[in-house]
Amino acid sequence: MESLEIRTERLLIVPLEEEMADNVHLNSLDEDTRRFVPDEVFATVDQAREVIRSLRECYRRAAGPFVFAVLLHSGENIGYVQAVVENSRRQP
Repeated sequence: MESLEIRTERLLIVPLEEEMADNVHLNSLDEDTRRFVPDEVFATVDQAREVIRSLRECYRRAAGPFVFAVLLHSGENIGYVQAVVENSRRQP
C-alpha cells in the first residue's frame, strides 16, 4: 500500500508521509473540517506526525485502516481519504 498513487484530472491520492505533518495539523484546525471530524484535531505538528507514523504502520497490515493524502497537482495537501476493510462477520 505504501506505493499506491491514484491520479485524476485534478487530484493525487498518495500514502501519508511524515513531511505532511504541518499540513495535516493545519487542515485539522480548519473550522469546516472540525465540524465533520471533531475527533481528528491535532493540537501540535508533533501530534499530527505521531498519528501519521501510526497510520503508515497500518499500510503493512491487511486490516487497515488505510488513510491516504489528497493533494492538488501543485502538491498542496487538501485532506485525506480513508478505506476500511469490511468485516465479513459484522451483522447488518
